[in-house]
Amino acid sequence: MATRRRLTWLDVFTSTPPTGDGLAVVHERDGLDADTMLRVARETNLSEATFLQTATREGADYRHRTFTTAQEIPFAGHPSLGTARGPRCSRSPPGSAAGSLCAFLHRLAGVTALRVDQGLAMGRPSRIDTAMDGDRLRVGGECVVVLQGELRI
Repeated sequence: MATRRRLTWLDVFTSTPPTGDGLAVVHERDGLDADTMLRVARETNLSEATFLQTATREGADYRHRTFTTAQEIPFAGHPSLGTARGPRCSRSPPGSAAGSLCAFLHRLAGVTALRVDQGLAMGRPSRIDTAMDGDRLRVGGECVVVLQGELRI
């Protein structure tokens, strides 16, 4: 008998599907082994797929594992930040070099906010907003749900 899990397919760094960075998020916590997660990642054929897990640290809401079509990886920006927003995609906090650039320009020239438009030449436009809040950096942007459904594995 097949196991069922909720699946959300996101486009991160965009508000216009299908122009962002694709991400599959498998929601139900735990119960899948690494081989199954890798098979699911390969089936989606997106650059990454994430799998929500029960939190193991006090104060955390969840943890997640990230897989490419080839292997599990310890960290990747757009999957981690897309997963953090999941289906609540309006104003998700995407990551990229834009955050580092804003912090650098703040230190160098006192810049407090930066908007980066990227991916235009590739036909995958995205906008990333960054701002300094005291000594903390805030990074934001958009993502959109492309597909929601049930995964049978």
